[in-house]
Amino acid sequence: MWPLTNEAVANRLFEEIEELEEALVERCVQLLDQAETIRDLPATTGGEAA
Repeated sequence: MWPLTNEAVANRLFEEIEELEEALVERCVQLLDQAETIRDLPATTGGEAA
């Protein structure tokens, strides 16, 4: 799931930790409606595809 949340913060500068938190919360809220997208992600364990 990290690739999906990283999209919200990649290549952005956050002056305050609260800005980072807000961006991640917004992305997670968007992902709530995308259960199929999340379900289709490959499972990973220790950084390797399972």
